[in-house]
Amino acid sequence: MIHQLKQVFPNLTKESNSDSHYQFTYNDQNYGIPYNDLTDESIQLLKLLLSPVNLDEQSINWLSFINGETDKAPEQVSQFRLFIVINSDPIEDLLLVQKSLNDVFGKKLIYFPLGKSELILLESIEPAEDIIDIAPLVDVLSSDLEMNLRVFESSLYSDVDELPYLFHKIKKISQSCFQFTNKKFIHQDQALVYYLMQQLSDDEQLLFADSILKETANDVELLNTIETVIECQLNITLASKLLFMHRNTVQNRIERFQKITNCNLHDFEDSQNVYMAIQYAK
Repeated sequence: MIHQLKQVFPNLTKESNSDSHYQFTYNDQNYGIPYNDLTDESIQLLKLLLSPVNLDEQSINWLSFINGETDKAPEQVSQFRLFIVINSDPIEDLLLVQKSLNDVFGKKLIYFPLGKSELILLESIEPAEDIIDIAPLVDVLSSDLEMNLRVFESSLYSDVDELPYLFHKIKKISQSCFQFTNKKFIHQDQALVYYLMQQLSDDEQLLFADSILKETANDVELLNTIETVIECQLNITLASKLLFMHRNTVQNRIERFQKITNCNLHDFEDSQNVYMAIQYAK
């Protein structure tokens, strides 16, 4: 490991000065790297490399590229996507999680552990390869592993040179999104609403929620119905199935909500404002 780090950080030394060097211990030996040689991304790389989980050579090579330590991707890929996998508790058996995910995707993925309860996955996709829809499998994985998993999936990309930028940006976006929703799965295409929410303070969020939702702001059951209806693109039959309600019950709730708030869910702008207000109200 130290030999590999020395290739990435040539000024790595033993018994370094704590004021001028980033220090760490490996195999009971103290090491340090000058802070002048490091960026925030480099420090993140070190934390990954020195985590209790042993990264394989493939992951280390990709991390070097992602963090700008090398200019060229370790291998060419036709398409790729990233997944952020978060568990509510520390992941005790990371190898089991990796094996389960490899089984789901039918191939070996590239893993980057972040802390004790978070993973970033890099999936390389060949041109004729079928793309796995992971969304309906999150609950199954959680049940099989006896974990409480949440997954953020990026869009599909083809320019591997964009990976360093995308890696850090998508990690940031996913963390912002999961602060504002309890959903088990979020796709990048669905993330804009949640990402924009962080631009407002808590007081501002409540201000907008109250102004749009009015007397329904504290009616959790009604708002859950309206949220589901909007997510189903106003398909009442589908929303009824997801909510385990009679179609007429859902329709009556929509009419009651629209009467109280004076919002028309069939109007695009009203619908978007209502959806964001519901997120603010949670």
